[in-house]
Amino acid sequence: MLKSLRIKNYAIIEDLEIELADNMVVFTGETGAGKSIIIGALSCLSGERADACFVASGKDKAVIEGVFSLSERVKRLLQENDFDIEDGDDLIIRRTISKDGKNTIRINDNSATLSFLNKVLADEIDIHSQKDSAYLLNSKKHLSLLDSYACCDNLKKDYLLSFNQYKKAKKAYDDFLNEDYNLQDLDYYRFALQELEKANLQIDEEDELIAAEKRIKNYQKNVATLEEIMRLYNGDDSIKDKFYDLLKLLSDISDLSSVYDCVNDLYYNLEDQLSAVKRYLNSFDNQEDINVIEGRLYEINRLKRKYQKSVSQLLDYQDELVSKINAFENREAFIAEESKRLNQLYDVAENKAKILSNHRQEKALILKEAILKELHDLLLVNASFEVSFKEKELSNDGIDDVEFMISLNKGESLKPLVKVASGGEISRVMLGLKTIFAKLNNTSLLVFDEIDSGVSGKVAFTMGHKMANIAINCQVLVISHLAPVVAFANQHLFIYKDESSGQTHSYIKELDDVERINELAMISSSSVDESSCQAAIELIQRAKKAMK
Repeated sequence: MLKSLRIKNYAIIEDLEIELADNMVVFTGETGAGKSIIIGALSCLSGERADACFVASGKDKAVIEGVFSLSERVKRLLQENDFDIEDGDDLIIRRTISKDGKNTIRINDNSATLSFLNKVLADEIDIHSQKDSAYLLNSKKHLSLLDSYACCDNLKKDYLLSFNQYKKAKKAYDDFLNEDYNLQDLDYYRFALQELEKANLQIDEEDELIAAEKRIKNYQKNVATLEEIMRLYNGDDSIKDKFYDLLKLLSDISDLSSVYDCVNDLYYNLEDQLSAVKRYLNSFDNQEDINVIEGRLYEINRLKRKYQKSVSQLLDYQDELVSKINAFENREAFIAEESKRLNQLYDVAENKAKILSNHRQEKALILKEAILKELHDLLLVNASFEVSFKEKELSNDGIDDVEFMISLNKGESLKPLVKVASGGEISRVMLGLKTIFAKLNNTSLLVFDEIDSGVSGKVAFTMGHKMANIAINCQVLVISHLAPVVAFANQHLFIYKDESSGQTHSYIKELDDVERINELAMISSSSVDESSCQAAIELIQRAKKAMK
């Protein structure tokens, strides 16, 4: 959700700052007042490329800053990329556009790239205009939209695992068929396999040897000191003997029993500690000789350097050599076996692709009914909608090519969404679709830039009602010229421009109840009088009633 937006020296906006409601916010104003400029600034903030031509005349730079609520997805993404984020923090994005063409992006006062900004807000903001139908009209996106609706993640993951196994096996099989082995290759493979088998490499052996080498070298470094410690404590004229003599003398003086007890405790504590030193000194008596360990490490490193592989990769290479030798010596049998295995892997992947396809087709019927309900609500009563399926070769997506098909009039055949001609109708279609897909994409901010162009009357009221319903779960910003849409606003912002000192600047004002009625009256009838104001009041009341 966008909490506030500040725009400075951007196009004809000198310095504008607005606090935004968390539901349906409507912008109105005369054509050219700057409504679409605000949407353009928001687009820059969400990751669109920014051109220096947008910097206001006579200024060095433009600044756009937005304060957003921090979603869990964005918080996780920022933390993964080493941004310091605390609970309760907002997401603050600042974009600076310099006249010399340089751009800087800061996220919570940390520098960021344009690609990262795109990633941060990719699923958070959806900006829609009548001319920009974006992903909904792109048939390449329809399969992913259907999959989101059908909750296909687990089925797709299961299928993709099998498909990737098949792809890997297919590549290895094709490479083998195209590879021309000779006896010299075979001799090399046999020699390499013999060398690796003789080495008898173990997966964790290197780490264990390095740790043992470190322990022994550390022991060798300190052994003289340890032996001197034990000599001082336990040798001729030792500390232990002197302690014993001290205790014997103290035991003869009854008045010093407390001193005796203290020294006695010290004696036994010291005995325990020095016993630990003795155990440590003796613990290496049976350890493997350092020369054996270093020799083994040398051999492992020699093989790693020779074959340019890690120990785990050498073990895999060993298995690969066995397969290569077997394939060379038993080529026909190997081809037959691998072909059979490849067919089995294909059958498994194909079966899972069909399960995924069947699930999609079942959910597509439910999606069809949901979309038709939205379209009928928007007074497209003759609309028909289908999810078209065409089978294709196995791919990362399965076996389905999917496209949304629609007809808006009786007797018309279904056509791809992109071929729906009427501006007013396509606006309603897009609104109906976004009502469903905005929820699936977890969009937090949905922007409609004059999506109601080409409609009026009852249709406009229905579109306003639909946008207000979306705003229950998602912040909605709307630019509109239609009173039936504006009547549903929770917050009404009026944009106007003023000319002074030979310059034109845009300004914004939040309208109170009276100002809002006057603006609705002006939008409806181009005049503010008792009749038009009464009509505006009735329209607002009607919108409130519809929402109840």
